[in-house]
Amino acid sequence: MRVLWISLLAVLGITACKKEDKIVTMTNDMCACISIMMNASATVDSTLRANNFAQTAELNAYLKEQEKSSGDCFQKLEKKYGNMEAYQLQIMEQMKTSCPLVLDHITKGQR
Repeated sequence: MRVLWISLLAVLGITACKKEDKIVTMTNDMCACISIMMNASATVDSTLRANNFAQTAELNAYLKEQEKSSGDCFQKLEKKYGNMEAYQLQIMEQMKTSCPLVLDHITKGQR
C-alpha cells in the first residue's frame, strides 16, 4: 500500500511539473514576442527624444520590420501551442516571475 501511495504521488508530481513547465515555456515564448515591439518602441522613443528627426524615415521602416517580426513570432506561437486563451491567467501570473517588465508594459493601460 505504501509503495502504491508513493507511486501515485510521483506520477502526480511529474504531471504537475510538466504542466508547470509548459506554462513557463509558453510564458517565455510570449514574452519574447512582446519584447520585440517593446524594444522597437524604446528605440523610437530614444531617437525622438534626441531630436534626431533625420532618422524618421528609417524609424518607419524599422518599425514595419519589427512589427512583421513580432507578428511572425505570434504566428509561430499559435502553431506551437494552438489557442492559448485558456492559459491566459496562468501566463499572466508566470509573467510576474519570468518577465515582469513585459507584464508591466502590457498592463499599464489597465490600471
